[in-house]
Amino acid sequence: MMKYISCLIVISVLFTSCEKEEIKQITYRVNEAYTPVEINYLDKDGEISTVVFAFESIEDEWTYNFEAKPGDIFYASAMYSDSLSSVSIAVLIDDKVFREKYSEKEPRRYTTVSGTIP
Repeated sequence: MMKYISCLIVISVLFTSCEKEEIKQITYRVNEAYTPVEINYLDKDGEISTVVFAFESIEDEWTYNFEAKPGDIFYASAMYSDSLSSVSIAVLIDDKVFREKYSEKEPRRYTTVSGTIP
């Protein structure tokens, strides 16, 4: 009986040590704009942060990186005011585009990507 209990304890310890939460690298990326853009995003602490990034050319890029677990929520949005501008906003998981949206000639409207980490 004692061997049976010891065996169960060893097996349960092995299974719990194998269950590691997979940490994923998340990147918010905003680009393809050439005028100032207001960017709102859910940061690593779960708080909404806002930054106005002054894009000067279509090649400029704003990024924010953090780590998250599967099931965590992500949210990022961007809005520009110039009627001739555009913006692309993407969420990358482990350097691969997971979700992306693009807006062109739609000033004062938020372009948003949101969801949960798979």
